[in-house]
Amino acid sequence: EKFTVQGSEVPESKAFHSSLSNPHSSIPIWDHSGMLERLMGDEELLGTIMEEFLVDIPQQIEVLVGCLEAGDALGAERSAHTIKGVSANVGCEAMSLVASEMEKDAKSGDLNAVQAQLADLKEAFFQLKQAMEKR
Repeated sequence: EKFTVQGSEVPESKAFHSSLSNPHSSIPIWDHSGMLERLMGDEELLGTIMEEFLVDIPQQIEVLVGCLEAGDALGAERSAHTIKGVSANVGCEAMSLVASEMEKDAKSGDLNAVQAQLADLKEAFFQLKQAMEKR
């Protein structure tokens, strides 16, 4: 099942959404208001966390790519797990969902399935980066 990301801003909540194969399901690209709420409204802290996230995730994706190239299923599983957790922590549900699927596939040893979702992971990050820059 193909995961596609179409970013559309919902001004009231500043949440960005994507659609899975089910057009009725909507997964936020980034839950800005939820993240800000968890940080008790601290915009400065949010900015710091976002900056670190935007630097860290491309590095994490490179680690994942390296694991795939080496045929390292355990490494790919750990890497996807890290991306899933970090993405969830910043309110990026779309990216966390893709990473979660990748983690499951790596755990079962299906690196081809993980590889097939790499473009979706990168696209979710790209959409997230755009959403964060628009805030």
